[in-house]
Amino acid sequence: MVALRRAPKGRLAFALVVGSALSGCGGGTSHEGAAGGDGGASARDVRVLLDESALPGHAVDLAVDGERILVAVGRAVVSLVEGQPPEVLCTLEEPILQLAVGSTRVFAITGRGPWPAVCSLGGGVAAPLLSTASADPVEVARGLLAEGDTVYWITVGSFGTRRLYRSAGEVPEEISSFHGEGDPGVMHLAMDAARVYWSDAATGTLHRASRDGGDSGWSLAPGINTTQIALQGASVLWAAGGSLHRTPKEGGTPEVVVGPQIDTDRIWALASDEESLFWGGIHLEESFIRLSSGGAGAPHEDIWREGDCWDGALEVSQGVVHWVCTLGKGAVYRAR
Repeated sequence: MVALRRAPKGRLAFALVVGSALSGCGGGTSHEGAAGGDGGASARDVRVLLDESALPGHAVDLAVDGERILVAVGRAVVSLVEGQPPEVLCTLEEPILQLAVGSTRVFAITGRGPWPAVCSLGGGVAAPLLSTASADPVEVARGLLAEGDTVYWITVGSFGTRRLYRSAGEVPEEISSFHGEGDPGVMHLAMDAARVYWSDAATGTLHRASRDGGDSGWSLAPGINTTQIALQGASVLWAAGGSLHRTPKEGGTPEVVVGPQIDTDRIWALASDEESLFWGGIHLEESFIRLSSGGAGAPHEDIWREGDCWDGALEVSQGVVHWVCTLGKGAVYRAR
């Protein structure tokens, strides 16, 4: 689950961070880049784009829609666009845990009820994706992912049953299910052209299911302690403590990509593109965002290393990395 901590003066703070070459939402304070993770200096310029006073609460997740960033802030879905003030697209009845953006709609889960809520990217009233009740009275949504007009989401129900659904309209289709123990908290889905992937920290497993509801499979992920995963090439990447691992998408022997680091107690977020792997980690009271080529033993670089970030999410879109922290200095950053 997302961990929250009290900020100074009893106020909950947040930080939404934007990396790479995203243009600013306005002027801001410039900072020098952090020292490189292998001792070298980073040449990246870090800039504060938006102060927390412009948002109505702390952020817990984000989704990227072209030049627009959608942020989950309390019960609201907030839209951030360069040069414009933040705009609330819609408000849910409960605090949002996770977002996903489609071609015309944004989806959100709150941890109550089995179906995602949905609202138009043009704004309006949020409503459940489905009006019918689940046959399982304790089933709750725990993760989601959207592509175009299709949304995928995973639930946890009675006796630890996990179910993966797909919906391109009003009728959901269960495309995979399995039994586990415990509640994994918020689960992060990833997808390629053929399959949906996710991890389950409560059972120590990685899962895959065909997008059309065909075959599914799973493999062990020893020591996995977060439901954050990423895809790169033919591999699924995952974290165990302060180290990063990868496993073939088809299942197989895990390989260490980044071994345990003396400055990393826990990795709390992962994202990747074709060239780089990005992750957020924490050591005592210090947090960082770091990148690597993703190759085993490859050098890494700190993009940002000055925050108080205990949990959050990362996303990479068109060569730009974004991340959101549930706690931090309470600002929108740019690093390039």
